Amino acid sequence: MSAVSDFGQTPRPALWSGVANGPLMLAGLGAAVLTAGLAVSVRDAAPALSNVLMMAGPLGVLTGAGGLWLGRRGARGGPDGVPPGNKGEAPPESLVEAVQMMASAFACWDAEGRLVGANAAFARMFNLDAELMKPDSPHAEFSRLTRQAIRQSVKPDGGAPGLREVEFTDGRWAQIHERRTPSGGLVMTAVDITGLKLREVERSRDEEAMRDAVSRLEASKAQLSDLASKYETEKFRAIEASRAKSEFLANMSHELRTPLNAIIGFSEIMGQELFGPVGATQYRGYVTDILSSGQHLLALINDVLDMSKIEAGKMALYREPLSVSPLVEEAFRLVRNRAETSGLMLFADIEDDLPEVLADPRALKQILLNLMSNSIKFTPAGGRVCVRAEEEENGVRLSVEDTGIGIDAADLHRLAVPFEQVETQQSKTTQGTGLGLALSKAFVELHGSNLTIESAPGQGTRVSFSLALAEVRPRDAAAGPEA
Repeated sequence: MSAVSDFGQTPRPALWSGVANGPLMLAGLGAAVLTAGLAVSVRDAAPALSNVLMMAGPLGVLTGAGGLWLGRRGARGGPDGVPPGNKGEAPPESLVEAVQMMASAFACWDAEGRLVGANAAFARMFNLDAELMKPDSPHAEFSRLTRQAIRQSVKPDGGAPGLREVEFTDGRWAQIHERRTPSGGLVMTAVDITGLKLREVERSRDEEAMRDAVSRLEASKAQLSDLASKYETEKFRAIEASRAKSEFLANMSHELRTPLNAIIGFSEIMGQELFGPVGATQYRGYVTDILSSGQHLLALINDVLDMSKIEAGKMALYREPLSVSPLVEEAFRLVRNRAETSGLMLFADIEDDLPEVLADPRALKQILLNLMSNSIKFTPAGGRVCVRAEEEENGVRLSVEDTGIGIDAADLHRLAVPFEQVETQQSKTTQGTGLGLALSKAFVELHGSNLTIESAPGQGTRVSFSLALAEVRPRDAAAGPEA
C-alpha cells in the first residue's frame, strides 16, 4: 500500500466510529497521510491523534486503512458501520481539510516526540522548512529552531497552564498554547497576536501620554493655586499700600496747603502793598516770584490729590446743565497772559446757540485749562492756539488745536499716562509733572467720553472730546418752523 493517500479515491471499507456519546477511538491505522501541506503520521500515534480530535467539537471521525474522514457528531452508520449514503463514497468533509483550513497554527506530536500532524499555518508561523514538516520529525529539533527565532517569551498573568506569549526576532507576536494528551502526546496551537500587541503598545503610549497630561495639569493646578495665593497676598499689600498712600496724601494736603495758603496770601498782600510800600524795588520782584511759585506748588498738590482720588475711584462729579461758552471765556482769561508772554495768539471758534451740556463745571474748566496750558507750553513763539466747540449728534464736540512741535505717532500711547512725559528738545526746557493730560483724560472718561489725540511732528496737535447734551433736541430745532 502506498504511504500517500489520495482523498479523491474511493476508500476501502471503513470503520465508522459514532461519537455521539463518547470519546473518539482510532484503530487499524497503519498508513501515513500527507496532503496539502499537512503531514499526519498515524503509525503508533492513534491514541494521541484521537485525543486531539476530541477537541473538534461536533465532529466525529471515520477511519480506515485507506484514509481519514470526518463525520458529523450524532450521525449513525448502517449495520456494517459505513456512514449513511452510498457505500464506498467518501464523507463530505475530511479531517485533513478541516485542520488545514484553520487560521491558527496547529501541530501534534506523539508520546515519543514524533510529529503526528501540522498545518500550513504552523509552518508559516515558525518559518519552518518542508523537511521539518515531514512525518515523524522530532520535537527536539523543532524546539531548537524555534528558540533561535524567538526573542522573548512571556507568561501572561492569570493565564492557563501551558499558555505563553512570544515575540519573534522579526517583531511578530504569537500566543502559544501547549497541552498534553492523556496518552502523553503534545498538542500546540498558536495564534498571531501582532495586531493586538501593537494596539496594546499604542494604548500604553496613549495611557502614558494621558498620565503625562494629568501630571502636567496637576502641576499647573499647583502653580495656579500658588499664583492665586500670591495674588491674594499682593492684592492685600496693594490695598494696604493704597490706604497708606491715601493717608499720606491726606496728611500732605493738610500739612502743605496750610502754609502755602499763608505764603500765597501774604505775598499777594505784599505785592499789592496794602499796608504800605515794601521798600526796595527788587522786593516787589521777589514777592511776585514767591506768589507764582506758591500758586504753582498748590496747583501741583491739587493735581496729585485729584489723580489719587480718581485712581481710588473716590472722585465724584457733580454734573449739571451748563453752557460751554462762559467756561471757555473764563479759561481764556486765565491763560491769556501766559500766551501773550510766550508770543502766541489765542482764538476761540464757538458755534452760536450751542445747546447746554451735562457736565461738572469744575472738571470741565480743569480739562480746558490743562489742554490749553499744554498747547501754550509746546508751541513756539508766533504760533496759534485755538479752542473750538461745535454741535454734533446728541452732543457738543470740544477741541483744543495748536501749531506746536507735535509728537510722533509711535509716542502717542505714552501720552495721558500719569507722570509720563515724552522728551523732546523743547519739552526738556519746560516745567511739568506729566499729570495735565492724565487728569484731563480721567475727567473726560468720568463724563462717559473719550479723549482723542491727533498729532504729527512739526504739524501741531489736536485734542478733542465730546459731552452729552443736557437735553437731546433735534438738530434743526434752532431753525424754527418753516415759513
